[in-house]
Amino acid sequence: MKRALSSAAFCLVPIAAVPLWVFVPAPAEAQLAVYDPANHAQNILQAVRALQEVDNQVRQLTHEIDMIEKMARDLETLPVEVAHAIIQDRITRIGDLLKRAEGIGYQVDEVERDYEILYPDSYGETPPASAVLLEDARARWQQSWSAHKHVLMMAAEVASSNTGDADALSSLVTDS
Repeated sequence: MKRALSSAAFCLVPIAAVPLWVFVPAPAEAQLAVYDPANHAQNILQAVRALQEVDNQVRQLTHEIDMIEKMARDLETLPVEVAHAIIQDRITRIGDLLKRAEGIGYQVDEVERDYEILYPDSYGETPPASAVLLEDARARWQQSWSAHKHVLMMAAEVASSNTGDADALSSLVTDS
């Protein structure tokens, strides 16, 4: 009955005169916190694993830094004079072959001059005698034969020393 009277009284009171707290619901009562020991233990284990992973990454980075520092020290002690001597020896051998080569010029001007002498564009208005043409042909053949022979010798020298060079350089890299 009281309830019906309060509802009727509420309807009779204008809305502006009703305090606002009447419309706000009462706060819920606080709930008790639920403690789940299994969940708590699982969270702790997960945190421990994450810390172990970070620790392992730090160790790995430390080892990589040590390795890079060792490589830098080894490169500082690399016997550069040995590599230089090997390369210099190969260059000297190729230079000696070039010096022995006949019919191969060393300077661009020299090559152009010799080529113009041996292979002229024309012989002028009157062609030379057959003996001169035959002598020029023999000179060209001799020059071509000699140059071809020496180019083949240089190619053979480069090819034969290439394996030795590769082995020497590989040994230097391995030692470094």
